[in-house]
Amino acid sequence: GGAAVFAPLSSRGVRVARPNPMAAYWLPFGAMQARPWSRDDPDGNIIICVAENKISLDLVHERLLRCTPIPAEAMCYSATMHGTPRLRNALAGMLSRTIMKGILVDPANITVQCGGTSVLNSIFYVLAEPSQAVLIPTPYYPAFDNDLTFYAELVPTPFTLDESIDVTAQLNAAAAASAAAGAPVRVLLLTNPQNPLSTMYKRSTLVDALAWCMRRRVHLVSDEFYGLTAGWGEGSAPFESLEAIARAEAGRLMPDGDALAASLLHVVFGVSKDLCMSGVRVGALHSRCADVNNAMFCTTFFSTASAVAQHLCAELAEDTQWLSSFLAANAARLRAAYGALASALREQRIPFVEADSALFCWVDLREGLRPERGSGGGGATWDDEHALWSQLHERHGVLLVPGRSCHASEPGFFRICWSWVSPEALPDAARRIRACLDLRNVAA
Repeated sequence: GGAAVFAPLSSRGVRVARPNPMAAYWLPFGAMQARPWSRDDPDGNIIICVAENKISLDLVHERLLRCTPIPAEAMCYSATMHGTPRLRNALAGMLSRTIMKGILVDPANITVQCGGTSVLNSIFYVLAEPSQAVLIPTPYYPAFDNDLTFYAELVPTPFTLDESIDVTAQLNAAAAASAAAGAPVRVLLLTNPQNPLSTMYKRSTLVDALAWCMRRRVHLVSDEFYGLTAGWGEGSAPFESLEAIARAEAGRLMPDGDALAASLLHVVFGVSKDLCMSGVRVGALHSRCADVNNAMFCTTFFSTASAVAQHLCAELAEDTQWLSSFLAANAARLRAAYGALASALREQRIPFVEADSALFCWVDLREGLRPERGSGGGGATWDDEHALWSQLHERHGVLLVPGRSCHASEPGFFRICWSWVSPEALPDAARRIRACLDLRNVAA
């Protein structure tokens, strides 16, 4: 017989290399950067699909330029692969002063890795078995699908969580449906502030979710990567970490509540969003579960954060005066930029969810959906949404995140990441979106 065909990839390699339709918005990203919007080129592309804060980048960069010299030992292996003692101490202090105020955070409960993606990949790898489910309220951060499936091989399970009705009943229903489909629930993943809604969960919702997880013996992972950019909205309540809520509430929820919460609650956070340092690649986990922390330590051999990066992050986290000043200035800048976008969207008659935190705006562009050729005679489809998204970036130079990538409940919603561009570009973005909607309505 003939020679066997050589397969260069394993089945796992084939799986991870398969195009991910949920991340399709990244495909035009590189090409559109060749001509970005600027004051000198107001017809350039307005890229508002990247969850990154460039609005306050100058403040962080200026402080980094004043950092003490990188020590020689930062060029060598560290005995603590899960984070230098200096950085873990600095992060513990930062948490105690901010989102976990009132708690003496133990640095031993912090694991540092090379970015939030590594932390999420690792924590899900050690918490759950392949084919177990992770419940995630929709809409949610598009990359969660990769974070849960690439290595951990878990089942992301989207469900709708309406805070105006019984939270426990909704969690029960979602868990039952997942189990019936062959994927028992092992973890509930909450993002607070929410991405892409840019709103904070009600405290009562978080308490109900915590109580449900304790009763069901389900892990609760709280994604708080935007915790320090929460609450910039006028009159909004200050952000409170789920860890702080658990310390206050778990003991009264059930007799062994404190011990249970310590075993099943895990908070992920970092510097990428809150400190405008996504390229530095430093993320962290806070957990009071010794078994989880030990397992996370073992995973850091594959995802150790650079000691140079940790030196820079420690400098910022230790500088309490600078950090306090930065957080206030950043909140003011974010509030002003969002205000410019919100005013422009209202002027252009584009509905959106009112935000008070983080870096997003969830807009309703269902007006621009019209059945595409071959889509059938029913209501709007995901193909119709894709056609609108394509027209927006191909003809109007505005790149958004389509709702399908965020597991939206229906076609026509989009995520705007408004902090990636100059605030001056945001009114132009709204005008271009309106022009696209009007053209599609005329053609319908």
